[in-house]
Amino acid sequence: MTYLHPLAPLKKRVRAVLPDWMWMRLKRLYYGYALPRYQPRTVRRTYGGVSLDVFLADPIAEGWYDWDMDERPEISLLKRSRLKPGALVFNLGAHQCVIAMTLAHAVRPGGRLVALEPSPQAARVGEVNCRANGYQEIEILNAAVAQSSGTVMFTPDLRVAWAHEKWPTFEVTSYSIDDLARQFGTPDVIYMDVEGYECLALAGAPKTLRQNVDWFVEVHAGRQLERFGGSAQSVLQFFPRENYEIYVWPEDESTPVRLNVRDRCPRRRFFLVGLHT
Repeated sequence: MTYLHPLAPLKKRVRAVLPDWMWMRLKRLYYGYALPRYQPRTVRRTYGGVSLDVFLADPIAEGWYDWDMDERPEISLLKRSRLKPGALVFNLGAHQCVIAMTLAHAVRPGGRLVALEPSPQAARVGEVNCRANGYQEIEILNAAVAQSSGTVMFTPDLRVAWAHEKWPTFEVTSYSIDDLARQFGTPDVIYMDVEGYECLALAGAPKTLRQNVDWFVEVHAGRQLERFGGSAQSVLQFFPRENYEIYVWPEDESTPVRLNVRDRCPRRRFFLVGLHT
């Protein structure tokens, strides 16, 4: 079954052999050249059985969304527990709301989804996509998740700025997960992709982590996670085994594996689902 973009293995191999500075320089060149020249268009694609009209505003969206895919493994897992009609979902790092719409579809009827997206452009496209497909139950905030509410600095490649950042940065409103829960209600599911900021985001959720909430976390181990002082093991420590049933799988695989106490998690980017027991 197809979960990854066909070119994902090639990108992974290239990324593995390039030093950080060269990879970041290539990304800056790409953003500076390709984005202004892209011709936007709308396509109709199917994601896990959900047919959507998706506005491809840039080549990043084309690479991520311009192909049909089967249901993502984490969504199948989450549906076994609290991702069901009537649920409240937080989608933290929603980009242009394609995954948000598939999550919202799973909680119909009666469910709600709060989507946080720090990029103003991506948040606007997300609004377009949600309106085009009739997902009125999705509320989009042009904001980021962080350890505490306030503001954080972001970069054009959709991540929190590192110390001594070389890219231009812009300020974004931030919310802690606990503050989001106070404002919108305790969620049933949190779906999080925050580009290496996982540990700091989870540090802002001590109360929510004690609630009956199921989690999906994209863990950017190996590079970005460590730049913010985190590690794969420190991410796992937020989900104690006595409270969570943990599943993990590497980015180039599609089969979640139940993680036992003595198992080691992947050393590179991987996916984690924690089902609260």
